Amino acid sequence: MKANFYPLLFFCFFGLSLQAQETEAQVAYKQAFYNATTQKILQNDRQALDMYLEICTKFPEEAAPAYEAALLLKEESPDLALPFARKAQKLQPKEPWFMLNLIDLLEILGMYEEVADLKMELFAQNQDFEEAMDAAEIWNDLNNTKKLNKWLAELYRDWE
Repeated sequence: MKANFYPLLFFCFFGLSLQAQETEAQVAYKQAFYNATTQKILQNDRQALDMYLEICTKFPEEAAPAYEAALLLKEESPDLALPFARKAQKLQPKEPWFMLNLIDLLEILGMYEEVADLKMELFAQNQDFEEAMDAAEIWNDLNNTKKLNKWLAELYRDWE
């Protein structure tokens, strides 16, 4: 009976050890993110950007550092900001502010077809009719009658 108890005890301690390491990683992430955010508040945007990029590398599953890096890069080099905004939106697709930041970047870069698609996704998530109307206007301006007709059919179906 005692022989069966020791392996079980070992695996329990091993499991607790793994859980403690994960907690340490979470603490490290929070500390690094706090430091980078503090730098941003202190208006040293370049140093904050470097910190966010480092956090993105160390914690690729976190959306917030990618979002903050995109915000810092947005004005000076939107083409460099775009991958970070897409990553943040991909990691947390249900967060509207990540999607709105991506929409702003795509508008700056003149990628209007993607802007319209994202506005429709936003409309599908939270029923913001204004976003849907913006998307319809973009499709109308781009002469994309196929997507405009599809949107009108969906809208009509929803009202029935």
